[in-house]
Amino acid sequence: METLHVVEFEDNECCFAVYCSQGSIQAPGAQAGDSYLFCGVGLESKLNPRTCALGFVKTYRFTNGGKSVDLLHSTPCEDIPSAFGEFRGRLVCGVGHILRVYELGQRKLLRK
Repeated sequence: METLHVVEFEDNECCFAVYCSQGSIQAPGAQAGDSYLFCGVGLESKLNPRTCALGFVKTYRFTNGGKSVDLLHSTPCEDIPSAFGEFRGRLVCGVGHILRVYELGQRKLLRK
C-alpha cells in the first residue's frame, strides 16, 4: 500500500465518518460515473460528552483517476455527521439523532 493523496483539516477539525460514493450520486452538470467522498467533520469536538461547536459534511470529488480528491464544498450542520448511505441517488446522513436526505448541489448539499 502507498499513500496517494493527503488532505489535512484546519482550525481544530476532526473527521468522524467517511463515505465513498461509486457514481450513483450525481451533481448537476457532472459527468456520469463521477465518484465522491463525503466526510463528517466536527469543529472543536469533544468525545465525552460528545459535543462540537459546529458540524460539516465535506464533499470531495475523486480526480486524476482516483489518485487525488478536490474539495467541492462544505455544508454546515448543527451536530456531527456520523453515518452516511445512499437512497435513490441521494445522500442519507445521520446528524445527531436526525436522519437527513441530501442532494448534491453546485455550492453545497441541498436538504430534501
